[in-house]
Amino acid sequence: MKNNVQSNSQWGMATEQMKYAEVQAIAGGVTAVQGSPSGNDAWDSTLSRNVELWNFGKDNAVTCAVCSWYDSDYNVDGKIADFNDGDIEAWFIHMSEGVDQTSRDEFDLLKSKGLLAEPTVIIHGTALTPSQFDSMGAVGSKLVWSPLSNLLLYGNTTDVRAADKAGIKISLAPDWGPSGSKNNLHELKVADLWNSEVMDSYFTDYQMVEMVTSNPAAAAEWQDYVGQIKAGMVADLVVIDTFHDDPYRNLIESIDADVRLTVVQGKALFGDQDIMTSLKGDDWEPINGGGVSKVLDITSTTVVDGSQTWVEIEAGMAMAMRNDVSDIREHWTAPEGVAWSTDAEVQSYLNTAFDGKNSANTGVSQLRNITVDPIFTTGDERYFDVINRSSWANTHIDLSLLYSYYDISMDEDGDRTGANVVLPGDEANTGGTDNTGGNSDGTDNTDNTGGTDNTGGTDNTGGVTLCPDGTAPPCTVTPPVDDETSSDTETVSNEGAQATTKMLLIAMVAVIGIGLYVLGKSKGEDLDLAGEARIEKIWDETELEETEETPFVPAPPPRGGTESKSEEE
Repeated sequence: MKNNVQSNSQWGMATEQMKYAEVQAIAGGVTAVQGSPSGNDAWDSTLSRNVELWNFGKDNAVTCAVCSWYDSDYNVDGKIADFNDGDIEAWFIHMSEGVDQTSRDEFDLLKSKGLLAEPTVIIHGTALTPSQFDSMGAVGSKLVWSPLSNLLLYGNTTDVRAADKAGIKISLAPDWGPSGSKNNLHELKVADLWNSEVMDSYFTDYQMVEMVTSNPAAAAEWQDYVGQIKAGMVADLVVIDTFHDDPYRNLIESIDADVRLTVVQGKALFGDQDIMTSLKGDDWEPINGGGVSKVLDITSTTVVDGSQTWVEIEAGMAMAMRNDVSDIREHWTAPEGVAWSTDAEVQSYLNTAFDGKNSANTGVSQLRNITVDPIFTTGDERYFDVINRSSWANTHIDLSLLYSYYDISMDEDGDRTGANVVLPGDEANTGGTDNTGGNSDGTDNTDNTGGTDNTGGTDNTGGVTLCPDGTAPPCTVTPPVDDETSSDTETVSNEGAQATTKMLLIAMVAVIGIGLYVLGKSKGEDLDLAGEARIEKIWDETELEETEETPFVPAPPPRGGTESKSEEE
């Protein structure tokens, strides 16, 4: 379907396909994706960033999903020269994606060729051992963890504890669409469940949040631009509703309805209607699904196809995925020499052209009526059903526990019921005092620069609360040592008016920055995983038939401490 949708002689909807996927990303606060097709201004300059394209002048990121680095004719010397010259800042490579010796051997081959280097970012590394992670840590390579895809395909996931002990920066992101979460916000749930149920909460909540913010920024060599909330950095931000007094736990447990705003390059793209209206007037469209109601701005007057609306894109993708014979006859270009005047002639062609998915020629078209993947995870019962039915994915963990993150009572405004978190306020301004231009009792307080003692931290020239060290915001937030003490170290900035249009809930701003959301892992090549994994894809409606061969059984995950050479970053 990817090829059919993209081909100009068929649906010719590559632009719509990319925009649909990027809306799915920004709906979860993702501000950048990795693995995009070749640059096209129709999507490159709108919505989320594309890691391989044009960003901050750091434009030398390269993707290797299905490529031939292991072949004898691959230009290894040229790649190493690019590493050494700085001509490649990040090399994202899918490898060691499995749980067997063949997958481990891939890594050893990469290392022997000299391709394991600081710019190397290994996506998966599911089979790697502690000593192999030590080799990565020694050269400064990075790791991307995609637990849901690993579990669905192989029944196990990466030994991220060993990777951490080797000093490797770990990013978290979904793999491709067929076996990954829709975006980082939902992959966080899978990782959090694995962390608590299998790894005895090895990672703190703060470390988990680093995996979707500052760590992926560093992997792409963007750490000077995004990945933190800091003066002088680019405004790639996500605003999350406040329902937990710990901001890191708040992000991990957030679901679709909790995303109040997504901003890329300072542009508001997605969020709640009240916030988007205050920022953009009526320049937005509604987007609904699974009981979630949000709005987004997908149009731009400065890019190719920038006038496409969300309604048009969604309708076009839905039509393409239906594979209706009448629609195909209207929109596809008939192959040379093929009669194409009736639906019956089209069906006859399809039966011949698309029967190659089975070993035997069935004479029946394999194009099916497929529902386009919903934007939101909330309410996507098929998503949860596939995960729950997969004995493979549930080998070491009960993934039905994912439901608990989403089984949340919401009111008609999309806010959590019963969530009444009151964040620390400005004690000096309690009781209704307005220090922006006059007090509530009529006292003029606009000029306090001429001798007012503000040693208590209140700067009344603009209603700004100073940081505990006496400096102006933004204040430094000390990372928590553990979950129990994290709330004690949080510093809250009280810039401007604190009142919002709803409740005192909007406080925590987190950056889900660099999503490394891999949209196109497969380049149209079929992967031969027979005997290694029973592949259960998100699009399958029914259980796959059992093979006659004895299925491969994945090894259990390491449950104790992993011995590994420890290096300080």
